[in-house]
Amino acid sequence: MSLESLFHQVISQDRPFYHYPLYWMLCWVSWAYALGQGLRAWAYRCGILRTRRLPVPVISVGNLTLGGTGKTPTVLWLAGVLKEMGRRPAILSRGYGGDAQDIVNVVSDGDRVLLEPEEGGDEPVMLARRLPGVPVLAGRRRFPLGQYAVDRFQADVMILDDGFQHLALGRDLNLLLLDHRAPLGNGHLFPAGTLREVPQTAAKRANAALVTRWREDAPDWNMKELLGFDLPLAASALVPDALVSLSGEGTLPLDGFSGTPLSAFCGIAQPDDFFNSLEALGMELVDRQAFPDHFDYSAEVLQELVDRAIKKGAQGLITTEKDAVKLGRHAIRIPVWSLRMRLRIIRGEAHLIERVRRCLDEGPAAE
Repeated sequence: MSLESLFHQVISQDRPFYHYPLYWMLCWVSWAYALGQGLRAWAYRCGILRTRRLPVPVISVGNLTLGGTGKTPTVLWLAGVLKEMGRRPAILSRGYGGDAQDIVNVVSDGDRVLLEPEEGGDEPVMLARRLPGVPVLAGRRRFPLGQYAVDRFQADVMILDDGFQHLALGRDLNLLLLDHRAPLGNGHLFPAGTLREVPQTAAKRANAALVTRWREDAPDWNMKELLGFDLPLAASALVPDALVSLSGEGTLPLDGFSGTPLSAFCGIAQPDDFFNSLEALGMELVDRQAFPDHFDYSAEVLQELVDRAIKKGAQGLITTEKDAVKLGRHAIRIPVWSLRMRLRIIRGEAHLIERVRRCLDEGPAAE
């Protein structure tokens, strides 16, 4: 069992009885973690720790929990909205999973993708490939990334990817993402749960909220009951967009593999969502493999996946777009496809776009 699997088993409400001592120990640690996070946020509010501001508007996309809540698809949607408004956005990312250690790591200059996933991180490279004309930069400190994007690429608005907790960079619009099915995870802070901060206080930094993975059959809730105060709310869902060949054969319609036996694999935070999407498109999954988030696929692992797929009669492999960007350096002897997803705003889109437009019109706040 991987460490990630053990973690989710321990914090689950259905944890086996022998995991309770470990869970109680994690609860004690989580209280210290909550104190540390609270002191850090207080220090930024009081000016003890410095928040620096860029000369252009900054729009942050982030969440309160660990794991996937649809931040990358939201960044893709937001970049498209900004381009339609005639703006020149740049994306600032932490570059999680990448080995590049420079203060400024240019994943894409808007014309070319300059770093591989093992250098710049899988999600920044995926964003760079999906967004021609939009510079993507990665690094631990986002202020120098943003200043570089302004000076070198003449970017006039920044998208701060996974930036809700990055308080060192000022933002002009804070968009908080909340998963419809579990907006506050299991209700406990890390490491006893998946919350990054105490939600009732941290969420007050948000200007608007976007409910992600919205589903008709999931229980509904409102912000006042959830957090104790109201917040402008929009809702979204991830929908399949295209099937893309990794060997350069182009794209297929979404029903292109209906009834076809395939072997599916992924290394994302919510693997069941991916598998369910494939089955909803009519694919016959003869095998499925879920790896830890941001998994780095070795030649040996891919060979095992191929052998399993052939043994079970699969006519090819299918994975996520995020995983697919890490497979280009490998020779795989059976066809490999990826499922490309897009964000669809179900309700509140006009209000959300108006908030973005207002942020741009008002310009950056003074430092």
